[in-house]
Amino acid sequence: MHKRKLAQYLGKYVKGLSADNVTSRLLDGELELRDVELEVGPLNDLLAGVLPYTLEVVGVSVDVVRVQAPWRSLRSRPVRARVGHVVARLRVHAQGDAEWAAEAAERARTNLAELAAKALREGDGIANLRLGDMKVVITDGLEVTLDRLDIEILSSSPEHQPALGPGSQFPSLPEPVPVWRISISDVSLAPVLPA
Repeated sequence: MHKRKLAQYLGKYVKGLSADNVTSRLLDGELELRDVELEVGPLNDLLAGVLPYTLEVVGVSVDVVRVQAPWRSLRSRPVRARVGHVVARLRVHAQGDAEWAAEAAERARTNLAELAAKALREGDGIANLRLGDMKVVITDGLEVTLDRLDIEILSSSPEHQPALGPGSQFPSLPEPVPVWRISISDVSLAPVLPA
């Protein structure tokens, strides 16, 4: 039952997530997602104002995500997330793409408005700490290990196509095509603790 509920909750962020993709022992603080594809809408909303406005996430798939959360000792032990192989596809829009720029600006504005509203509601935050706010404690000690990240950058703009030589020109393409591939392996992210 809890796997179905978890899949339902995470379904906003993961396409077609079912109980078959989830392994969990929540009381022990363990969760595993296998062979998942992220929903790009919420991801683009989350990354608005973080990524350059010309970048759009068009697809992200992950073979495995394992999370270990030591519920009984969150303040003294880190939450650990191990991410397997991630394949991300990003589309770069031309700087003159007014429609995309307007969409990106609206997403960033909405994110800022939500953050401001939350700050006003919560005041100082510490006195009003609720279970839903445990993300602050969790992210303070979050350790993430990423086995491999492959990023494919797509574009249909002629200025983003590779040059064939002096004066070469490319027509605008109807569909974006790959213009860059980036691979990163064995990445670890952890907070630096004061000495």
